[in-house]
Amino acid sequence: MLTEEDWNRVMYTAIRSRDGQIIFSLYFVLLTLCGNYCLLNVFLAIACDSLDQAADLTAQEEAERERSLQKEEEQKAAEIAAITGEAVEGAQNGNGDKK
Repeated sequence: MLTEEDWNRVMYTAIRSRDGQIIFSLYFVLLTLCGNYCLLNVFLAIACDSLDQAADLTAQEEAERERSLQKEEEQKAAEIAAITGEAVEGAQNGNGDKK
């Protein structure tokens, strides 16, 4: 019924079975409207939930990427400090030898 496939034929059959009472047509129209409204809300809730989960996943990936970049920068800074530290030690040793 809520798939809206031949719902009007079911409605006309119900009206004919009760000697043409119009209340059945009102019932079927309201059932269709309310049923479709509920189904729409269910589908929208699922879609919103999926979008929220995707946004959370994106935020987690962004935070992980930021941590990786920070680690790489720290490693580069440590390498640069080690290289410049060796160069300074070499220069100090070279000055001490010239006496």
